Amino acid sequence: MPNDNEQTKETIKDEKLNSMILRLGVLGGFLVISIFISSIDIFNIKKDNFVATSVQATFPISNFEQISIDAKAVYVYDLTEEKILFSKNENSQLPLASIAKLMTALVSSELIPEGTIIKIGESSIKIDGDNGFRVEELWKFKDLLDYTLLVSSNDGAHAIADTAGKFINDSKYVDENPHEKFISKMNEKAVTLGLNQSYFINESGLDVNSTVAGGYGSAKDMSFLVEYIIYNHPKLLEATAYNTLTFTSEDKFVYNAVNTNSAIGNIPGLIASKTGFTDLAGGNLVVVFDAGINHQIIVIVLGSSFDGRFTDIEKLVSASIKELSI
Repeated sequence: MPNDNEQTKETIKDEKLNSMILRLGVLGGFLVISIFISSIDIFNIKKDNFVATSVQATFPISNFEQISIDAKAVYVYDLTEEKILFSKNENSQLPLASIAKLMTALVSSELIPEGTIIKIGESSIKIDGDNGFRVEELWKFKDLLDYTLLVSSNDGAHAIADTAGKFINDSKYVDENPHEKFISKMNEKAVTLGLNQSYFINESGLDVNSTVAGGYGSAKDMSFLVEYIIYNHPKLLEATAYNTLTFTSEDKFVYNAVNTNSAIGNIPGLIASKTGFTDLAGGNLVVVFDAGINHQIIVIVLGSSFDGRFTDIEKLVSASIKELSI
């Protein structure tokens, strides 16, 4: 039987052992916690690296980014889905050339009563560009408008503007002649439609001189204008989808009209088109086509070259179709 001293020694030994075990346990706990924290840090580092890698990941290049375009401004709008497919300098104000005739067509169609007969005046024939009209030749308004849009006739546009202006009785234009009234009405319509970059000096878009164009606008504005026409006057531009049409004036003169859009055969489902070219504007082109069943796309090209506008449009139409098939 151990004495008191031996018992005390055993007690002290047990207490030291227990203390050591306790300290080892605490140390082990800290070690476990440290390892756990380290693992969290490592996880976070990996997670951060993963996120960073994701942000820097390379996404597929769109079909539009894979093509080169000569035009200064481009706007491709999905009319059905109401979304922009591609744009480039879409708000830049540029010379419109004969794209201005789209506004001429719209405003005149809202002013001139159906069945009106238009007389070709001498002042119209003097306008640059000869389409073979005779002085005082008579045309049905709808036929003359279709012919004017198809062959981009400056003479026809002038005759339409002169006639349309005679139907304007607004007192604020009392000091203007019929032709001036019509141009004012074109600009008034641009404001009404919110075409903030657009204004018109004449009805044809023909350059006034070497520094002043006949009309100005942006690619985005022209898309809005075409959209308005498609929704509110769906038949207004239907003649521009044809390669050729034959017209007969009221005087029985026959005109074989060829579309100025030479790319017409390369655009599937074409609904409407309008060309434009002057020295100041360069090559402009507007098309509306059906990329699928009732899936209409508007493509606007401004500031290209004479031939480049057609290749630009063909590339953009092709890219639009590919983009929608993804």
